[in-house]
Amino acid sequence: MLKLDNEKLRTMLFERNLSVRDLGVLSSVRAATIFDNLAHRERRPQFATILRIAKALGVEPKAISRNEIEYVEVKRRKKR
Repeated sequence: MLKLDNEKLRTMLFERNLSVRDLGVLSSVRAATIFDNLAHRERRPQFATILRIAKALGVEPKAISRNEIEYVEVKRRKKR
């Protein structure tokens, strides 16, 4: 599971001299959604949101996220 790394995102915004509103326009993600992620209000943004933000910044998704892997046991269906 990917989670947005707020510090990495803040740093990238600062380095590129972008505001949250600018990033919202570039990524087609609501500025309020980005702000909520930066303010730790959004716990798990959708993967599509992380992809859009990363693409707008010109980086890979892993550059703005923390990789927190959840191991889930997968049960296979029995063939009939």
